[in-house]
Amino acid sequence: RRWAPRGVAVLALLAETPDTAAVRALGARGYAGPVGFDDRALVARAMRQAGTPHYAIVEDGRTVLYRTRSAADASAFLAALLGGAS
Repeated sequence: RRWAPRGVAVLALLAETPDTAAVRALGARGYAGPVGFDDRALVARAMRQAGTPHYAIVEDGRTVLYRTRSAADASAFLAALLGGAS
């Protein structure tokens, strides 16, 4: 919700088998966006993910601009990239 008005799409990608309880848990924490499941770690391997949580800022669905394990760092990067806080 925070970045959507600035044109940023957010996807929660969980490294587990599809589960409605996981989606509900994200919703309880305020997340209302799309959720994907990577139970075979295909995306994690392709992005060379090293641990969780993992945040990647991706441009045009192809180019990784920034990686971090901190939501605060990801948010700060987006704020700098987009020219200020949300």
